Amino acid sequence: MGDVRVANSEQMEALADLLHASGDGGAYGALTSIVARASSLGASDELARLQPLLTWLTDVAGQLRGRAGVLRRGSSPVFGSVQLTGVTAQLPTALPPANKEEYFQQLCRQLGIDSAAWDTSKGLSYNDDRIGRVYEYYADLFLRHPELQWAGMAKLAGGLVYAGMQDLHVLRRLNSDERLRWIAATMPGMPPGMANALANASEEELEYYEDTFVDMQKQIFVDMGWQHAAYDRGGIAEMRRLAAAGQLSSEQLAAWEDIASGDPERIKEGNAALLRREQEIILQDDYDAMQDRPLGQAVTYMLGAISESPVPGGKPFRDVVNDVEVDLPDEIRIPVGLMPVPGLPGLGEIEIDTPDGIEFDSPLPTGNIADFDTRWQWISQDMLPRYQYLLEHDMEGLRDEVSRPLDERASDYRLIPLPYDPNDGVN
Repeated sequence: MGDVRVANSEQMEALADLLHASGDGGAYGALTSIVARASSLGASDELARLQPLLTWLTDVAGQLRGRAGVLRRGSSPVFGSVQLTGVTAQLPTALPPANKEEYFQQLCRQLGIDSAAWDTSKGLSYNDDRIGRVYEYYADLFLRHPELQWAGMAKLAGGLVYAGMQDLHVLRRLNSDERLRWIAATMPGMPPGMANALANASEEELEYYEDTFVDMQKQIFVDMGWQHAAYDRGGIAEMRRLAAAGQLSSEQLAAWEDIASGDPERIKEGNAALLRREQEIILQDDYDAMQDRPLGQAVTYMLGAISESPVPGGKPFRDVVNDVEVDLPDEIRIPVGLMPVPGLPGLGEIEIDTPDGIEFDSPLPTGNIADFDTRWQWISQDMLPRYQYLLEHDMEGLRDEVSRPLDERASDYRLIPLPYDPNDGVN
C-alpha cells in the first residue's frame, strides 16, 4: 500500500470504521468479542497472539482518519488538491512503546510527520502541514472518545491559534503605515504609543512571535499527544503501566483516572487538569519570555485585545478580563465655609457616606493574556464552562464544529484581509 494515489476522505473514513469504529465496532470489535468469549471458556492463552492485531487495527484506523482530515483540508482553496501516500503501518510487536519518546515517535509516524524535520524556528509556512495534521489528530481523538474533552477543545482552539499565526505571518509584509491603519481599524481604543510601537516593529521582531507560537503548538503536542495516543491504545491500564514506569507523574495519572472513570464530573475535572497543565506548565515560560522583549508587553496586550473565544458562543478575552474597581474613602467631609449651603447657619462640615468602591467594565482588557492568572480567568470563567455546556446540551453541534477543517475555522478569526499562502517560502 505504499503507492501514491489521489484519495477520497469519505472512503478513508469508511475504511477506518471497518477496521475500528467508535464504540469498539468494526473488525476490532469482532476480534475483541472473540477474545472475550475465549477468555470466558478458559482459552484466552490460545488467542493471545491476536493482541498485536488489535493494536494494528487501532493504529491503522487512526492513521486513516488522520489522512482523511488532511485530505479535507487539502480540498480547500487555500491548500488546493493533494495526493497522499498510502497507509504504511506495519503489524506491531506485542509490546507497546516503552516510554513517552517511543510513543511520540510512533505517533509522528502514524500521522505522517517527520519529527526530525520539525523545525519551529522556520516559522508557519514551513511547518504548516505538520500543524494541520496535529489538529486533525485532536479532532479524531475527540470524535472517537468523547471523554477526551481536552482534545476536542484543542481542535477548537486550533482555529484561533492558526488564524493568529497566519495574521502574524502576513503582518510581516505590511509597512508601518499599513500596520497602523489596521491597528486603528481593529483596536480603536489602543493607546497611541503602543499602537505606534507595534506599527514600527521590525520584521525580525514579528518573526520571533510567529516562530514562538509555532513552537508552543509543537510543545503542547509533544506533551499531550503521546499521552492521548497511549490512552487510545490501552486505556487506563496503559496509563497506569506508564506511570509505574516513571513516564507519568502522579498528578498526570490522577487526571487520566478521572477521565477514564465514566463519572461526568470527574471526566470534566480530569480534562480541566490537562488544560491547566498545558497553560501553566507547558506554555507559561514562553509567554514570560515574550513579555521580556522590548515590544513584548505591547504585542501580548494586543493579542488579548483581539482574541475571540474559540468556543462557539463564548466571550472574547476583553469581555471577561475587563473589570475596573475604584476604591473610595468611607466618607467625604466638606467644610461648609468652602461651599455655601442655603439654610445652614455658621461654619462646620458636611459628612457624606460613600460606597466602598465603584466597579465598571472597561472596553479594553484590564489584564494581559500572557499572564497566567488573567488568561486562566478567561478560560475558567467563560471558555471552559461554555464548552462544558455544549458537551452536555449540544454534543451534535459541537462534534460538527470540531469536525470542520482547520483552515475553515481559522478563516472565522482572521483579522488581516491578506491571503495566507503556506507555499510562500517565507521562514
